[in-house]
Amino acid sequence: MKDKLLKLISDYRIIFVIYIIVSAVTAYSKYKRGTGGYNNYLIFKGVFYNTLQEKNIFLQYPDLFFDSNHYGVFFSLLIAPFAMLPDGFGAVLWNVAITLVFLYAIYKLPFSDRKKSFFAWLCLQEFITAATYFQFNIILTGLLMLSAIYIYERKETQSAFSILIGTFVKVYGIVGLSAFFFIKNKFKFILSFIIIAILFFVLPMLISSPKFGVQSYIDWYVSLSGKNLENQALGTRQDYSLMGVVRRVLGNADISNLIFLIPGFIIFMTPYFRIKQYKNLSFQLMILASTLLFVVLF
Repeated sequence: MKDKLLKLISDYRIIFVIYIIVSAVTAYSKYKRGTGGYNNYLIFKGVFYNTLQEKNIFLQYPDLFFDSNHYGVFFSLLIAPFAMLPDGFGAVLWNVAITLVFLYAIYKLPFSDRKKSFFAWLCLQEFITAATYFQFNIILTGLLMLSAIYIYERKETQSAFSILIGTFVKVYGIVGLSAFFFIKNKFKFILSFIIIAILFFVLPMLISSPKFGVQSYIDWYVSLSGKNLENQALGTRQDYSLMGVVRRVLGNADISNLIFLIPGFIIFMTPYFRIKQYKNLSFQLMILASTLLFVVLF
C-alpha cells in the first residue's frame, strides 16, 4: 500500500491534472458566488475594455468592480481572449491558462520526474490560494522559472521574452535578469531584449492609440507610487513583505524600505562572487530560488 501511494504521488502527471482541476473548480466556484467572488477577474477584464475605450486603466470604476488595477497596459493584450468571453468561461479559462504556464515551467525543470512531482506537491497549497483570486503571480512565477531555464538551454530570445512579459505586467518581473551572468551569448540576449521590449511597448497602441499608450505608462508609475504609499499605512492588510511586517510590529509607518532593501540586495548579490560556479546547474537553480524568495520577502 505504501509503495503504491509513493508511486502515485511520484507521478508528475497526476499532480498536474490535480492542478488543472483545482484551477477550474476554484474559478467556477468564485464565479457562482457573484461579482464579488470574482472581482479580481473583473478588474483584469476591465483593463482590456478600458484600453479599447482609451480610459485610464488605473482608476476605480465602482459600477463595474471594486478596487483598482495595478498591471501595465500590456496586460490588456494578455487578458483580451478571455475578456471577450462570457465571464464564467473567461474566468475558468484564465485560471487554467495561467496554471498551464506554471506547470510547463515545472515540466521544463532539469529534474527527474519524481522531483518534478514533489516540487508540484510542495507548491500546491500556495497555488490554491493564488488561484482562488485569479492572481497573475501564478504565471509570473512560471515565467521567472522559464527565463532561467531557457538561459540554461541557451535559448536567449525565449528567456528575454519570458522576462519581459512579466515586467510589462508587474514591474518586478525584471528580477529575471538575475540569471544574466549565466548567459553564454549575451549579445543575442541584449539584442532580443531590446527588440522585444520595444515591441511590447508599442503593441497596446494597436488597440488604442500611441498617445493613450504612452500616457498609460505614465499613469502606471503614478499608480504604483500610490500603491507603495498605501502599503506603508499600518491599517492596511496588503503589505506582507518583510518591511510591512516590521512596520506593523513596531507600529511605525515611517520606516523606509531602503533600510531593508539595501542589506537584502547585498546579501542577494553575495553568491555572485563565486564566479567559478556560474557553469554549475545547481548554483544557477539556487540563484533562481533566491530570486523567487527575494521577490516575496521584499
